[in-house]
Amino acid sequence: ESVIANDVRLVSIAPSFAPTGPIAMNLQLQSKSPNGMIDTINRMHADPQFDNPFPSSEAAIDGGYMFNLTVEYLPPKAAVAAEVRR
Repeated sequence: ESVIANDVRLVSIAPSFAPTGPIAMNLQLQSKSPNGMIDTINRMHADPQFDNPFPSSEAAIDGGYMFNLTVEYLPPKAAVAAEVRR
């Protein structure tokens, strides 16, 4: 939750597990500001436990914005290995 921007709320999460490697996650989020998606993507880029955050949709709704992101979550051991590759 620390990587989600301050004005963003996690609505749903759909993980996809593989025997090895990262956990693919589809996230549905809601933001009060138009910058919520960009701020969240930037925070994910700065955190070694997340890789390849990518928006799949965004829509204006009453009181804010709804958006979906796909991202790879790297469990701690995988995050260390990914940081070494960078």
